[in-house]
Amino acid sequence: MGKKNIQPKQLDTLTPDHIRDLEGMQENCYNNLHRPMVIKCLGFKEDIWYVCSDCLDRYVKDHPEIKHLIVGFKR
Repeated sequence: MGKKNIQPKQLDTLTPDHIRDLEGMQENCYNNLHRPMVIKCLGFKEDIWYVCSDCLDRYVKDHPEIKHLIVGFKR
């Protein structure tokens, strides 16, 4: 028997915990003078966050269920 590749369940929208985490990352990137890019999430028309790509990459690696929701715009 071979190993099955189990994919995490994808979410339709961000949870309140994800939103809180993005806000915390935004504050961290601002306070530590990271070079943030604009982050937009599908399904959220008004909300944007300014998070650096390194912090976002680490977060999405830990939370792969939201990677299809994230859109980043670099300057």
